This record gives sequence, C-alpha cells and structure tokens, in this order.
Amino acid sequence: MLLTALPSELILQIFEQIPDAQTLQSLACTCSNFQQIAEVCLYSRFLFTRRESFKKLVDSLNKDSQRYNHVRDVELRYSTQAYDFLSTEPMDLCEFPNLRSFVSESPFCNAHSYVGRKDEGIWIADMKHYLHAFERASILTPGPEDGTLSKPLNNLKSLTLHWTGGLNARFWTTTPSCPIFLLPSLKKLEISCVKIKASENDQALQPFAYRTNLEELTFTESLVTTEALERILSLPKSLRSLTLHEVYRHRFNVGTGDYRHPLDNLDGMLRAISQQSDNLRVLNIFGPSVNDLQIAHLDLSTFACLTHLGLRNTYRYRLEQPPPSLTTLRIEDFAATAMTPSRLDSLLSEVNIVDCVANCANRQETLKLDLRLQDVAIVMLIGGHGPDASRPLRAFVDNFVQEIGKRVEMRRNRHLSSYGTISPDAPQTSISAPSPRRTSPLRLRLLTAKRIRYMPPYLHTEKRPKWVVRYDSGILAHPYYDETGDLIGSESSEDEEMNEIFMAH
Repeated sequence: MLLTALPSELILQIFEQIPDAQTLQSLACTCSNFQQIAEVCLYSRFLFTRRESFKKLVDSLNKDSQRYNHVRDVELRYSTQAYDFLSTEPMDLCEFPNLRSFVSESPFCNAHSYVGRKDEGIWIADMKHYLHAFERASILTPGPEDGTLSKPLNNLKSLTLHWTGGLNARFWTTTPSCPIFLLPSLKKLEISCVKIKASENDQALQPFAYRTNLEELTFTESLVTTEALERILSLPKSLRSLTLHEVYRHRFNVGTGDYRHPLDNLDGMLRAISQQSDNLRVLNIFGPSVNDLQIAHLDLSTFACLTHLGLRNTYRYRLEQPPPSLTTLRIEDFAATAMTPSRLDSLLSEVNIVDCVANCANRQETLKLDLRLQDVAIVMLIGGHGPDASRPLRAFVDNFVQEIGKRVEMRRNRHLSSYGTISPDAPQTSISAPSPRRTSPLRLRLLTAKRIRYMPPYLHTEKRPKWVVRYDSGILAHPYYDETGDLIGSESSEDEEMNEIFMAH
C-alpha cells in the first residue's frame, strides 16, 4: 500500500515519530502531498533557551495564523547560559488553542545563568503575563454565555513551572487561589521552589471544590503550609498521584515565620491528604533530615487505593498503619550505617514492613521494597575495601530477608490459630482464613547512584542521578538501571566503589 493512500491521521502519527526537524523540512519542501502534514509536525513541538529564537517563531506564526493551531508542546527553558537578555514580549499562551504541555524555567534558577538586575523586570513581566493567561483559562473566569467560543488553554494537560521570585529570590510565593490550581482540563502539574500559604481570598474557592481534573501534583523543594495544602487538595475530582518534596537541598530558614514543614503538623497534613484518600494511588513524602524533633506516627490505613508509597528516611515519622493495598514501598536516602543487625528491629518497626508484607501475602502478591542508599562514601566506611567490604552488607541483607520471613510466618500462624477458635455455629461465609502463600512475600532491591553536583529541580541540560539496582532478591552479577528513573541527561552510576562493595567475593 502506498503511503499516500493511508488516512491523514495515520500519516500524521507516523510523521510525529520523526524527531529531526531538518528531515521534516526536507519533506515539506520536496513532497507537495506531505507538505501540510510535515508543517503540522514542524510546528507541534518547540524548546527555546533564547528569547531571540522565540521571537523568530512568533514572526513565522504570524505569516500564517493557522500555524497557531499546530503548536502542541512548548518549553521555555531560560535557565541556561544561553539566555540573551532581550526584552521581547512574553508569549501569549492563549493564542495556542491546542497547546497540550507548557514548561517554563526562570533565568534566575541557576547561579551559572549570567543574568543581572536589568533582566529581573523582564522575568517578572513574564510571570505576570503567564499568570494572567492561566487566570483567563481557569474556572475563576466564566466562559462565554452563548457557548460559541471555548475557553483558552482548554487542551492544556501538563504544566511545569520552575520559577523564581527574582534575581536574589530563589523561592516564589503564591496562594491556593492561584489560577494554576484551577485550570479545568489540566492533568499534571509540577511546580518547584514555591512558598504557599493560605490567604483570605481562598474562601472563594469553596464553590470550586472537586471541579478540576488534576490527576498528578508535584511540589519539588517547596514549602506548602497545611492550611494551603488542604485547600489545594480540595479542588481535584480524583487526584491519583501526590509528591510533597519539601525544602531539602536549597538554603532556606523554614523554622521561622509563617512557613513550616507540613510534617511539623502531621495531623493537619493527613487531614489535607485524606480529602483524596479514595483516589490516591501514589504518595511520596520527602521531608528533611531532622533528628531532634518528636517522632510522628503516620496512619495511612484509610487510603484504600494507595499502592505506591515513597518516604525519605524514617527519622521523623513511622508508618504506624500502612495502606491495605500497598505493593511498592520506596525509602529515599536510606542510611548505609543502618545496615547492621542492631538496627534491624528499629528499621522493621519504623516502616512497619511486617504488616506491609503480610497484607501482600494475604492477597497473593509480593511487596517490592526499594532502599535507595544514601551515599556511596558512607557505604565504604562500614566494611573497608576488597572482599571485606561486602560482608557487612551481605550479612545485613541476608538477615533482613530471613527476619522478614520469620515474622510474617509468626503473624500468619497467629491469624490461622485465631480462626481455629471460631465457634462451629458461626456462619461459614464469615470465615475467611488467609490462603496459602504461593509467592515470595518480599522483593528487596538495593539501589545506588553517584553523587552529582546538581540538585532538584533538575533543569534543562542538568544531569540527574541514575539509579542502578545492585541487589534484587540476590546480589546481581549484572546490575540494571531502575526502569522508573529518567535516564535523559543522567549521569552514569557505574562507579568502581559500588562494584567493589557488591561484587567482591
């Protein structure tokens, strides 16, 4: 069958797989049959690091207004050294009726961006312009009464904002009534280095409860007060994924003023998150390492749909009541110094692994426990070099897995014995003894990554950790990359120290 005989929609899907703009340009110039389709693909995706390049795009779009309809994905990544300081007009996002995703990075995100005071006003104008566009598209602004026109940004599904407050203000501030939380069609929202606290204007949000279609919300290196979090999480109909990545790497005094970590008010944080307890599938809570505060008890027993839980170390809180459907538990920054027999009991109690494994075993499932090691250098301290380096780690792993199995069996036997005491007159339908276990109840993985000089949020061209699975139900002769990681722009973790630790015999 000739390519020209295929439906235009199918040809468009084929051309969208061509990443090379020069190839698409050649197709548009040499084949009249494919000129229009090639042009649609050429104008569908854009990534800019310079304002001058963006200005050229606008000039090209203005030559044919139909080209505005082709634009689907736009990334304005001005956090690089290539930023050119031009005081061009900000992009009017509302001119792109089919825009699906938008990424915006402030030129002040990184110290290596050569920007000065004269550029601060340009960036502030950009922010205000974007926020005005979001306000026009939000449910705060009524649509046309006659229904003849759709609201702008009606197709926007993904929004990523790595913003700053200005030249010397790494953090920017907003409130729950910010229009980015009120975009009706948005599915995925990620914002970083933001400080959010409640305001008097938030009372106007009550009529919009459970009105947005947001499914995935990520706060990276951010501070959100519990009151603000409660109001933000009241807006989505069905939030599936929530990541609270609190300030951890950036310098910011969070212990004073109105901004405090949500974990300092655990009851308030759980009350806010519980608004989505019937919907959440993925929950990540990455708090700072503070050891002198009172241990908080994390009760997630009412989160019936939660299957994936991520925690950053467990010094500040304990998973007292795990989610009943949990299948994956990931612990970030797991201290290698905890890999000793004396720390085994406390580790088991901190994240309540026995209950997590037992719940999975009763469902004939396996709990995947990922321990991401904190630092390669610390691992080297526990056993020295050469063959001796791996012995403490291997002993910990072996004891850990064996102890888990023993405790799960003990718990299971107690449950089975309790069923034996039930009266014979009791209805048989009310007796539901656990089924015999057919699979291993625990899949333990140890992951390592090289230390890199970048920190979240990872911006354009910045390398990010590449996590390597070193242990997966046994020391691996051939480690593999974690499939959940983003390998684009990442840095290799194939370092000699880790090879020596895990592969020594």
